[in-house]
Amino acid sequence: MTGWKRIVVLANSTKRHNRCVAGKEISWDATQYHAAGWIRPVDRNEAEGAVSLQVMRYEDGTCPQVLDIVDVPILTHAADVNHPEDWVIDTTKRWKRLHQLPAAFVPHLCDDGGDLWHQSGQSRRVLEGYVSRMSNPASLMLVKPPDGWTISIFKDTNFEGKVRTKSRLNLSLGGHVHVFDNNDSQIHTHYAQSVSVPFEGELIIPFREPENLYFALSLTPAFKGWHYKILAAVIRGENA
Repeated sequence: MTGWKRIVVLANSTKRHNRCVAGKEISWDATQYHAAGWIRPVDRNEAEGAVSLQVMRYEDGTCPQVLDIVDVPILTHAADVNHPEDWVIDTTKRWKRLHQLPAAFVPHLCDDGGDLWHQSGQSRRVLEGYVSRMSNPASLMLVKPPDGWTISIFKDTNFEGKVRTKSRLNLSLGGHVHVFDNNDSQIHTHYAQSVSVPFEGELIIPFREPENLYFALSLTPAFKGWHYKILAAVIRGENA
């Protein structure tokens, strides 16, 4: 099965030195947009299906941005029960940017978060196989967050002893606490510039018009028996 998938990009998060791109299939009938299911392009030549900047570049040399409407060359469905949205891409063809989706349409793309991947006793992860047991299997969601959410920024020391600045989304839904590690590099670039990050503890990042923010959320491939929760993108929409 070869061809093209037309998607609106809703996630373009960092994944080591590459990217994890995902979006929803979208069409236009001359009067309005129509969105369908999620598509996560994956490259079988890269670790965990990540896509390199070189592979995803448009013909003009630029790379996809959130809310771009893009034609992606695909080969076949990946048939991954834990990542049912994955499609294997054709790396010999260029991605094609058509135009950008108006921010006013973002609210119409939201999913029903349900229990938002709730695993008893866990806030940051769910057991391997969780997705395949869902009534509607999904490892990607776009949600309008409930009141009380925060994105915090803090210092972290990795196994090599290097200090890094990291951030995470904290929210509660249905009485359950969820913590998503942030992989959206734009958070630090555009929202955390004025925040002085402490070496101990954490600070809450302030956002302008937080009521207009939407979150693209994802689960990682299984790692040592767990899928971890990821904040893949913070998207500014326009509430009605």
